[in-house]
Amino acid sequence: MGNDFRETTGTTERVTELVAAFEDGRAGDAEFEALRELLATEDARDRDVAMSGIRSVGIVDEERTEAAVDVLLGHCFDQPRRVREPAAENLSDVGREQNPAVLRPAVDTLRERLHDAHESTRREALFALRELCKHHAELFVPLVDDLRVRLDDGEAWVREHTLAVLGEIAAERPEAITPPFDDFEACLDDDVPKVRSKAVLRLGSLAETHPDADRPSIDDFRACLGDDSWTVRSSAASALASLAETRPDAVRPVIDGILALLSPPAAFVGPGPRGEQTSITLALGRLGVTFPREAPRIASTLQSIFDEEGAGNTTFEPIYESITRELETIAQAHPEAVVPAIDDLTASLDASRIERRRSAARALTAVGRTHPDEVRPAVENLEARLEDEDPWVRMEATEALLALDVVDSETESAAEEICALFLAAADSQEAIDRFVAAEPTVGALVVTELRSRVGDMDSVDEKPSVAAAFRTISTIDDAYRYLSPISI
Repeated sequence: MGNDFRETTGTTERVTELVAAFEDGRAGDAEFEALRELLATEDARDRDVAMSGIRSVGIVDEERTEAAVDVLLGHCFDQPRRVREPAAENLSDVGREQNPAVLRPAVDTLRERLHDAHESTRREALFALRELCKHHAELFVPLVDDLRVRLDDGEAWVREHTLAVLGEIAAERPEAITPPFDDFEACLDDDVPKVRSKAVLRLGSLAETHPDADRPSIDDFRACLGDDSWTVRSSAASALASLAETRPDAVRPVIDGILALLSPPAAFVGPGPRGEQTSITLALGRLGVTFPREAPRIASTLQSIFDEEGAGNTTFEPIYESITRELETIAQAHPEAVVPAIDDLTASLDASRIERRRSAARALTAVGRTHPDEVRPAVENLEARLEDEDPWVRMEATEALLALDVVDSETESAAEEICALFLAAADSQEAIDRFVAAEPTVGALVVTELRSRVGDMDSVDEKPSVAAAFRTISTIDDAYRYLSPISI
């Protein structure tokens, strides 16, 4: 490992020297060729460093921009993905820093390769096009017809990623092309689920970009909710959640169809966690925010998943974590909708996954601000979290207790005094001694108070003192070692 590090460091130093020579106008063809030779290495890290050097030369030396583009474009083909991906990214960077027009020859070459007889070449061209299109969609408007042809490609990967590129162009340059509604709708009948999934997502994006259009039909999304693939169903739910923000009246009638994806709970939970479940729960969380009147039954449907295996079943923890997070999302906007889920949120405070405990505490805080009596039975569980291994859980539990107004004035005063001592002198022995001896509630309040001062614009001048206080606290309790005024 040590030798590998030294070799990579040597390559980095060499590339840095060569790039510096170009920046100073001292380099020429020999130095550029030296950079190219470094690309021949088998070591991935060295090659990435050399490729970054080629990019830098293309940016700082306009006389060699064309050569740099040619080199990077060449590495977008006949190479493994670990080479093609950084090559395309660096190629895009050159266009972003220079005039994007320098990429036109590369775009013309990629356009030709889109129609190559070899499937692997078409894949490679499309991969590079997709990366470039993220930042240079305007260059690809002339390629729209070429891309439409590829929607009928015999390779599913090509069809899927063509949808992505066309969607990017339509989103970034909507005025420059005819909205590809017909193309995307046709792909909803594709034999491959990933293609149908990408098509419904892009239809949703297209509808957002063209809010005055009477397309796509909401029935297209409704049909996708009944697809035999979880991937397509989850993509339809995600697309509808986004569309609801601009066309709520169109989406409201389809909410039942999305809720039905969670019924029966056993079918939704299935054999265990899948990414599609997270996408669906995320969509429901967003819909719960967008539709206040629907929020109670959305929250209730999410809550029903806990009843399937019990909120403490560790096998399904990732699913329960996503459910808890979306209940929190709804609680922040419509706390009354989540009141029936208080018992499950309280149980989630003892979950094994940190993110679930954090979300549960934040949700209880949100509900507790407007419905404190209903949340007070959770006080004991919240107090237990004041000694959680995770500092964020401690702070969120403290916020919940403050929202419930169950922290006595004596405890608050003790925390304020310790906080003042830390801010006056972070290495104050009195502050340290009192912090160490304090009850968990006091200690958590100290940290919560310091945290609040970071977000208080009136406390900007205190930030150096707050940072010093956190450094001292982290030496006392290493749970806080990753906290800083920047991270909180």
